[in-house]
Amino acid sequence: MKRTVFRGANLVAGCTLTNNIFDHVENFSAVVVQCRDLVSEIPHTLFTDNVMSLEATTHGQGLSLYKDSWRNATVRHNIFYNCQRAHSYQPGGSGSDNLKRTETHEYKFDNNLVVVDKVLDIQGFKSGQKSVSFNGAADVNVDETQQVKVRHNTVVTTNSISSAFDMGGRLQLSSIDLRKLQRSSVLVEGNIASFYSASTGGDPNAGHTHSNNLTTKYQNQGALS
Repeated sequence: MKRTVFRGANLVAGCTLTNNIFDHVENFSAVVVQCRDLVSEIPHTLFTDNVMSLEATTHGQGLSLYKDSWRNATVRHNIFYNCQRAHSYQPGGSGSDNLKRTETHEYKFDNNLVVVDKVLDIQGFKSGQKSVSFNGAADVNVDETQQVKVRHNTVVTTNSISSAFDMGGRLQLSSIDLRKLQRSSVLVEGNIASFYSASTGGDPNAGHTHSNNLTTKYQNQGALS
């Protein structure tokens, strides 16, 4: 799908998207997936081997998993190229979808490439959430049986990015923010990103499990978490 005015695809949970290209979606996410309003079941969503290229898009998310659809989803082996925000996922239970679902499953975000090297909407790319982010409200309607696995992803900017981006701007485009996953069991393993934001020991899940991640936050210096 090339040069769409609105979202490239607006879908319900349980869909499968493979081998698609979404190029220059002008407004909102390239793809949004949501559970049906007032339906408690959360069928599995599969999103694999897709390319999202959104260097001039307002809002700029490659993939949005909303209204609890993230709880049972696999996002694997995709390329998010020049997305202001590559991927976000959020709970439901608000607005027209006031159902508090209790099903727990497994969310997997693995082997994806997120890279920013060319930006046309510079001001738009300087604000908003981190590149990969669980946002909105916290995961209040799940417990430790909800599994979240973020594994073997690369989230980076390159030296080709405009000099208009200071270090803070570069970090925003190349980081992973999972602080609001406060009840799910979360594994963050084998990723490359500028930094990772996690829940704390005072949250119900007592923090996340991190293993063998490379942190690129500091210039000319890397660190493992």
